[in-house]
Amino acid sequence: MSWWTAQAEVLADTTDLGADAAMMCGRGRATGLDPVSIRSLIGATLALGVCPLRGEGWTPYRTDRDLVEDLVELSVAVNDYGRRVEQLVRRVAARRFTLIRYLSESEEDHPQRPEWRRELVDCNTALAVLRPLPRRLAVVSAKLTACPVQLGETYAAVYALVAAGRVMPYRGRWLTGEEVPCAPT
Repeated sequence: MSWWTAQAEVLADTTDLGADAAMMCGRGRATGLDPVSIRSLIGATLALGVCPLRGEGWTPYRTDRDLVEDLVELSVAVNDYGRRVEQLVRRVAARRFTLIRYLSESEEDHPQRPEWRRELVDCNTALAVLRPLPRRLAVVSAKLTACPVQLGETYAAVYALVAAGRVMPYRGRWLTGEEVPCAPT
């Protein structure tokens, strides 16, 4: 493995971001959130290459603000990561272009041609490793952006039901950890 490929492979490993997302899934489940309401977060976690965690053993979110703050922080981290990937792609592509120019303008017996060829292969390999990352990170970013809306959509119906004086079919837990009083069925 060569230098450009090594850098590309380090960036291609998104499991640190995925671990943060998985922890958020675990905390959301421990809070009692319906998995459907955090489906975008679950999808983002999977797209980052990590399996979402169950709620056992995790500290529940105390408030909805805590969850949204974590979502925003993760979204910022994913976007920053995407910029790092784009910067490396530009650097590798620029170096690749330079190497192609050197090879096309040099004599066949130039002493650095073998080294330039090896580096060109390294650049091509690095670009192949990096190629899927911007799209994958864009998908993750979109999923994280959609998560607060999906949470709102999921629980808006419940708020409307309770506000209308109707009862839920069971005692629902909320992000605050408090149970909503409901009439027994």
